[in-house]
Amino acid sequence: MTHGSALALGTPGSRHFSGGPPSVAAFTSPWSPPVVLTRPHGGGWLAARRGGCGGARAGGGGAQAARGGVRPTMTDVPRVPATSFPLPVPLLPHLSTHRILCVGAAGLDFTAVVDTFPAADAKVRSSRSSASGGGNAANTAVAARRLGVQSAIVALVGRDAAGGSIRQGLASEGVDTSPLVVAADPCVTSPFTYILVDASAGTRTCIHSPAAVELTPADVPPPAELLAGVSLLHVDGRQPDVAVPLAAAAVAAGIPVLMDAEKVRPGTAELLPLVDYIVCNATFPRLYAPHCLGTQAAMADLLRTGATRAAWVISTDGAAGATMLRRAPPVEGAPRMYAPEGVAVVVTHTTFPPPSECVSCEEGEVMDVVACPAWLPTTGKVVDTTGAGDAYIGAVAVGLVAGAPVEALMAFGAVVGGKAVGGLGARGGGSRWDEPLPPDGCTLADGEVPRPSLADTFLSRAPAYP
Repeated sequence: MTHGSALALGTPGSRHFSGGPPSVAAFTSPWSPPVVLTRPHGGGWLAARRGGCGGARAGGGGAQAARGGVRPTMTDVPRVPATSFPLPVPLLPHLSTHRILCVGAAGLDFTAVVDTFPAADAKVRSSRSSASGGGNAANTAVAARRLGVQSAIVALVGRDAAGGSIRQGLASEGVDTSPLVVAADPCVTSPFTYILVDASAGTRTCIHSPAAVELTPADVPPPAELLAGVSLLHVDGRQPDVAVPLAAAAVAAGIPVLMDAEKVRPGTAELLPLVDYIVCNATFPRLYAPHCLGTQAAMADLLRTGATRAAWVISTDGAAGATMLRRAPPVEGAPRMYAPEGVAVVVTHTTFPPPSECVSCEEGEVMDVVACPAWLPTTGKVVDTTGAGDAYIGAVAVGLVAGAPVEALMAFGAVVGGKAVGGLGARGGGSRWDEPLPPDGCTLADGEVPRPSLADTFLSRAPAYP
């Protein structure tokens, strides 16, 4: 299969692998007939409908429509709610040359908040709702970009209105969407998720509809081209036919690989030996190693038998905080606690296995356990937990390229992830690098010293961490 035989890149300034005239673009939606955008000579974009997937040319021009930087106006695209701050966020000056490439899922989230989870056959009204960008890799790319580092996304979207909204939302954040792939088949719908937030229980239920096809290596540029200028590769476990060879190429090029391990998926076993760092939820270690007694034992088994080159694994557990297990034992005499100034978070160290006076027990590899509690906004209110883990990983990724030590990585992730739960949708509560602590801000009294920013606290050039 050659480039573009099934898929076409679809962003301004991107490589184009499909044929077709640059003046025609077809977008289809799972909720409406296709919208065809045409551009007369010297004119603006005109929209016209035509019925059925079969009426649109499979090789046509979603990518070509955007050639030359012209961005179509699509009134049918679900609008992504504006953030509370201008976009895109400026790059952090001393990290402006770094670039994080995220590979995996990009989609559209439809979120509704209800008082309680409805019973079967019930009809209820939502108290709030939103349509916003989603997908693990895409959310992480947005979080990293808001925290001051260049980011790019390799993912698949459809040639529909939802796909247009996904691309538009990422581009508005400053994420490089040139590697984003648009399905050439107009019948392929973009990934989307229905999210029901139960306000009384503080939980959310997701119903995900993935795209009907996945990326293949032939659909994207060669690994060397995708990895040019990349400081860190992030994979969320999806699109394994692209993610695995890209991770292998990153290892060969000396580029660290960070994995978001949410569940055991096709390709997980092939990815694990290639990654340098893992952030997972509380259930993944037990899914990987169900024979182990306890989460830390399962994390240790993951490092010993699966992620054999990884330096550490972090398991996040919502309000219970996060735990890191790393191969390097703690340094004798090093501080056992870290408390960043201005943040109610204390990071502590212990060991796995825990210290024991058992003289007959078999000695094994001693690993460092770094524990960090969760951080909640000063309002103390959890609005929606969707995307909080992705925001946490975005902070960890930025901390890695900044060279921050593990204590700072975890505290930084706790603050950014905690801020994320205070807004509706996966990106509604995001943090930016230059906002003051606490992240939801406050009014300074006359003569009060301004609070340091997130970057000052966690990403300084010479952090004073143990």
